[in-house]
Amino acid sequence: MKSVLSLLVALLLLGASRPISLPLYQQIDHGLTLAQIQQHPELYVGRLVLVGGKIHAVRFREDTGHDLRIMPYLLHGMDRPVVPEPNGRAFHARLETAAIHELLTPGRLVTLAGEVLGVIEPASPEGPEVLLAVREIHPWLTREELRSRQRPYYPYWRDPWCPYPGSLGYPYPYPCW
Repeated sequence: MKSVLSLLVALLLLGASRPISLPLYQQIDHGLTLAQIQQHPELYVGRLVLVGGKIHAVRFREDTGHDLRIMPYLLHGMDRPVVPEPNGRAFHARLETAAIHELLTPGRLVTLAGEVLGVIEPASPEGPEVLLAVREIHPWLTREELRSRQRPYYPYWRDPWCPYPGSLGYPYPYPCW
């Protein structure tokens, strides 16, 4: 019974730790890479793919919504982009909403699940740039943002709620413990 319970807890934690929702994550074609799509984009129209990268530019269009130009990164571990793809060409992601998340700014790392729509015109000199319709997108926080959200660290001998006797904020002569 304990092993079944621990297995269920492990599966729950594994499913909850992905940046993309589990039902959508199960629909993604994980064997498909961005390099394959860039070689023959017409073969993969309508397929779901999981990609990551760094936002290069954000542009708003009234007819289609927001277009993100993203430089591709390799995904590692929990689908977090870590290093740029060696020979990766930029791709475009289209958000069809008028409101955009405040974290989707140039320089931000993102992981997204998107449906292949084809190529964007006009093509860049390196070749065609793939266009994806964003189903879900996850912006990653920078190290500085993560540090600012952490609680302050107190050493084990220092209780932040109970100052030591004799300090200016503690008026009693006996210890609080």
